[in-house]
Amino acid sequence: MKISAPNINESLEKVYDLTDIRRAAKRNDSDISGYLFYDVVLESEDLSYLSFLNCTFENCIFSGCDFEKTSFVDVRFISTDFSNADMNSAYFSRCEIKSSKLLGTNFNDCIMQDVLIGSSNCGYTIFDKCRISSCRFSSCDFSCAELVACTLKAFSTESCKYLNTSFFRTALGGIDFTSCSVAGVKVSDTFRELRNAVFTPSQAVELASLLGITIK
Repeated sequence: MKISAPNINESLEKVYDLTDIRRAAKRNDSDISGYLFYDVVLESEDLSYLSFLNCTFENCIFSGCDFEKTSFVDVRFISTDFSNADMNSAYFSRCEIKSSKLLGTNFNDCIMQDVLIGSSNCGYTIFDKCRISSCRFSSCDFSCAELVACTLKAFSTESCKYLNTSFFRTALGGIDFTSCSVAGVKVSDTFRELRNAVFTPSQAVELASLLGITIK
């Protein structure tokens, strides 16, 4: 499946601090555009309601930061740590998140369009009520993550771990999990979430345990 890559200028202004840029954007209600944020370290800071356009974040740490309703368009994240950050109701369009740490990050009620998440630790991440379209998850660990009541459209996943992951009330029909590790997933009592999803025979045996079936 083809997704649109971020449209980012080659000549970005490299900065090592986001503080003054953030304050100016909030004061003027303006977009933040054309920056390469490198080695920025912020913890539990308020970055909500901002708008990032045509930017790259590399080797940054935003542990526990508040990104509520922040918008990211044509943005690339490389080796960035968002552990326990709050992305509630954030918007992502034409974004890439690579080799990053999203441990415990809250993406509740987000919109994601043309987003690639690759080679990242997404354990215990919350994607509840997300609207995800034209997105790909590749070589990520989603162990103990929550994708509850999500809407998935033109979504693909490859070489990911879904161990003890919750897909409660998220329809997975048509999604190919055959290259992924799938075990202990949580779904509703009717198992309707799994209808028409694609699994290997060995994965199907694992999923049969949800029905209380023993296969010899």
